[in-house]
Amino acid sequence: MKKYLPHIIFALAIFLAQKNLLAQNNELSSIQSSIESYNSKHLPEKIYLHTDKSVYLNNEICWFKIYDMDGFFHTPLTLNKVAYIELLDENKKAVLQEKVGLKNATGNGSLQLPSTIPSGKYTLIAYTNWMKNFDPAFFFTKTITVINTQNINEHQNASPKLNYNINIYPESGQMLGGTLNKIAFSIRDSYGKGINTKGKVLNSKGDSICSYNTLINGIGSFSFSPIEKESYKMVVETPNGIIEKSIAPITQNGYSLHVENINNEQVQIDINHSNVNDKTAYLIIHCRGNIKKAIQLNLAEQKNSLPIQLSDLGEGINTITLFNEIKKPVAERLFFKYPSIEKNQVKIESAVYKNRTKVNLTINTNASNPYDGSIAVYKIDSLQNLDEMNIQNYVLLSADLTGKIEAPQTYFDPANQHRMIAMDNLMLTNGLRRFTQEDIENKSNSTFNYLPEIGGSLIKGKILNKGTQTPSKETAGFLSVPSKNTVFKSAISDNNGNVVFQFQEFNNNGQIIVFADSVKNIKNKIEIDNPFIGKNIPIGTYAPIDISKLPQNEIKTWHRDIQIQNYYTPQYATQFSANQQDTNAFYYTPDRTYYLDDYARFNTLEEVIREYVTPVTLVKEKGKYQLYVYDDAYKQFFEQSPLVLLDGVVIKDIDKFLEYDPLKIRKLEVVSRVYFSGNLAYNGVINFTTYTGKLDAFELDPNAVVLDYKGLQSKRIFNAPVYENEVQIESRMPDFRNLLYWKTDATIGKNNTYSFFTSDLKGNYIISIQGVNKNGNMINEYLPFSVQ
Repeated sequence: MKKYLPHIIFALAIFLAQKNLLAQNNELSSIQSSIESYNSKHLPEKIYLHTDKSVYLNNEICWFKIYDMDGFFHTPLTLNKVAYIELLDENKKAVLQEKVGLKNATGNGSLQLPSTIPSGKYTLIAYTNWMKNFDPAFFFTKTITVINTQNINEHQNASPKLNYNINIYPESGQMLGGTLNKIAFSIRDSYGKGINTKGKVLNSKGDSICSYNTLINGIGSFSFSPIEKESYKMVVETPNGIIEKSIAPITQNGYSLHVENINNEQVQIDINHSNVNDKTAYLIIHCRGNIKKAIQLNLAEQKNSLPIQLSDLGEGINTITLFNEIKKPVAERLFFKYPSIEKNQVKIESAVYKNRTKVNLTINTNASNPYDGSIAVYKIDSLQNLDEMNIQNYVLLSADLTGKIEAPQTYFDPANQHRMIAMDNLMLTNGLRRFTQEDIENKSNSTFNYLPEIGGSLIKGKILNKGTQTPSKETAGFLSVPSKNTVFKSAISDNNGNVVFQFQEFNNNGQIIVFADSVKNIKNKIEIDNPFIGKNIPIGTYAPIDISKLPQNEIKTWHRDIQIQNYYTPQYATQFSANQQDTNAFYYTPDRTYYLDDYARFNTLEEVIREYVTPVTLVKEKGKYQLYVYDDAYKQFFEQSPLVLLDGVVIKDIDKFLEYDPLKIRKLEVVSRVYFSGNLAYNGVINFTTYTGKLDAFELDPNAVVLDYKGLQSKRIFNAPVYENEVQIESRMPDFRNLLYWKTDATIGKNNTYSFFTSDLKGNYIISIQGVNKNGNMINEYLPFSVQ
């Protein structure tokens, strides 16, 4: 037996090790499965708006192209058919609100800035109905500047003294004593603008531990090894003098992460720990929820160093999270991997052009699939410079961070030799919080209040008991748009009284009428939700604009140019493409149609129905009139009342309706079959249409509610003059456009050519080309030229 004892012990040790390893692997798989399960139920969506520029005068038009992408892979996402656009002032009050239709994951629209809009910084936001289920901090936001030249005396008060805020961010969330810690910091003024400065770190004795300076946008970092039971503070030089900020307390128990670029191919992750009982830890690296690395760590050593290939990481922000033995996250930091640069050839014939000259833009890409793109050509000067936001820096950077990113293009500019260090500092001062550990562990957290608008526009409301104000469940609600086309929808409320009406394309820009059915003499009402929720978005504060301190010559020139354009070519701003209207009623083809002018005109509706509308019978029951429709399928009249409409509005009181003047009715249509609308079934339909389609003095039911409700925005057409011949070139019509070209349907692939014409304005111009293809690759190109 002794002979075999060493072998038995060795085999048992292997078995126990394998069993332990299997358990550990199960824990690692469990973390991965939790994240993957969460992602499968919480599809992230990103919206990006490419605007023609970023600085506008009052009365100008802001043009935009919408790109809708899935948040995982940045491929076009056709989940929603509607995008919500808002322009908010500094108090988060909506100046403009629009709904824009989406087709194949894109859409385009415009905002006519009011003549009375005050000068200032405004926030342009965009989101979809599905995105309302998640943190509004991840809605699209962009700052635009508006200058009102009619209020030249705005904001001429003395600028207030600014306060400065210092925020400190240990690399992995906490400072661990006895090891090297990297600390990032940001220094911003009262309006959130970073200030570039320098300072020192002092210990409790006032000794200088290290010095530092900001790199860009008020952000910097420093490293040092803190000592147990010692305290430290930052001393910062600001325009207001020296200010101090205590550095977070030192912990002797816990973990820390340190990430360092080794070269262009590798990064190294160092995991330090002190005074922990865990024998195992788990490192998860994911990019927008897509797990890139899952590593199990043996904590026998105080420090684990892991070389990671950059090729294994995702483009953009990668989240590195360390979980302890019980799967609790104990340290986290972000790391940014720069995207590979696509080689695109963007050319024009010359760098300098004359006025009223044709410019031919040639684009040739190496992408396997063409880009769905947009092209803007705008004038730059001391007021309008190169637009800082583009599809690349927004989608890969700003869209995945909750805070406002100042000057995002500085982190991508190849001419900035410190961009990689600056980007890493930025990662340390922000956090990717699309989900928390509590979200992942909550298996039931998959209930959403907002449905994606897959089939078209959704109008959501709540049916309430008018007396008790409590929700009315399983109650019919009706929504109508009075018109000749009979726009009508019905739906049943859920247990919470919620009701949803769906339209394929809701282009109405007037009024809607909503009505809730009464059940057992209980009067109900419908309250329609406001679909715009921009007031919930954190937008920060902006410094007021003092127009008197802006370049006055440029302002006067801009003012003159806009005024001349608006006066001589007003049609350029007022041409719209017609929305596609479905001229059919919601039931499409009726079984019978009666044009009342084809028959003898009677003085009452009762006579009309009794004399020649044979598939409808009028019966008096319990002192009240009721209408019934003949069922063509079973060759008998239905036993239940039909749906009765006037211009698409529900009629419940037949006695009152019979008093309506029949000479105002042009047409009567009858559906002689069971008609299903959503989860409601009707025993036939009787639809009366007036000559105007607007109810023509009919008195509505007192329980009906009339509301102003916006539909999809009409598409404004971008117009520009053409100078193909001498007559056009010599035309005396002034052309003072600062936006030369705006194209939203550019298919950008191999050897595409686009043409536009310069205006009468001399100066410097920028061609901005942006887009995305079905693989999730993005194009972002700029090309300057001048007009002399």
